[in-house]
Formats: sequence, structure tokens, C-alpha cells
Amino acid sequence: MLAEPVRACQACGLHRTCRRPVPGSGPFDAQVFVIGQSPGATEDDEGKPFVGRAGAVLREALERNGISSFYLTNAVKCHPPGNRKARNEERTACFSWLLAELSLWQPPEDHLIVVLGEDASKTLFPDLKFTAARAQVAMTLRARNARKAAEAIKKAKMENIVDIIGDWMF
Repeated sequence: MLAEPVRACQACGLHRTCRRPVPGSGPFDAQVFVIGQSPGATEDDEGKPFVGRAGAVLREALERNGISSFYLTNAVKCHPPGNRKARNEERTACFSWLLAELSLWQPPEDHLIVVLGEDASKTLFPDLKFTAARAQVAMTLRARNARKAAEAIKKAKMENIVDIIGDWMF
């Protein structure tokens, strides 16, 4: 539904340096909605989110813990050159795509949004302050069993990228 418009987007300069813009992937009725920072080199090559090494770890951890229904996307849809962090104007240019994905999401009652990384977090919460020690962040938003899901992810040896900031309500 959004894949073709995302692939055709030219809202910022990243479309000139990436190989393929990367739209989100998964069912819009998924239990878990995962938002990463931006596509990596493998995602840029394949045009799909979370297909690199870190994505494989994430998918395996979700599936191993009984989460088979998930939607994967990134705050920024194009791979920044040299694996640099996305710039504010690039995050802003992609924000409407993320909002469109979230507006199409029809989650079950027991659901979870996981935001991975400082850039993705700043996209949704621009006023949050991060220290260097907290640059790898995951936030759980509006989830009845947020702590249980977070514990499952932590048990999957992902402690270094999972840090529960709190249960946020929209």
C-alpha cells in the first residue's frame, strides 16, 4: 500500500545516495510494531527492513518468544551514506511515512511498539534528551504487557540494545 510511494519519494537528498528506499514490512494487524533508525547496507541492497545481521537477531528473538506477528519499519527510509546518522531534515522528511504506517496499523488489544535507537526515538520524541551511555534505546509504548515483552527480548541476549524507558501513553 505504501511501498511504491515510499520507493518514489524524493523529499530529501538521501534518495540520490541510497540504492533502494526501504518501506516497512509486515501485517498492519501485527501485535508488535518495531521502528528502527534507518536501513543498513543489506537493507539498502534488498529494499526490505531488518534483513541484515541485526535484523536476523531481532526476528529470531521475537519468534523465539512467541511473537510471530510483527511489523518492521525504520524512521528514515533511505540508507544514509557511510552509515552516518540521519540528519534532522532527513528524519523530518520521512516522518510522514512513519505516521502513515502507524495510522494504518490496527493492532490487537495487547500490543507493543518498540522504538530502537536514538535516531528513531528522536523522530517520535524530539524533546527527549539522550546521553552517550543511553544512545542504544528501546521504548515500549502503550502496552498492557510491555514489561513482559521487554523481559523476553532481554532474555534473548539483546540486553545491550534494550533499555526500557517507561510505559508511554498516546
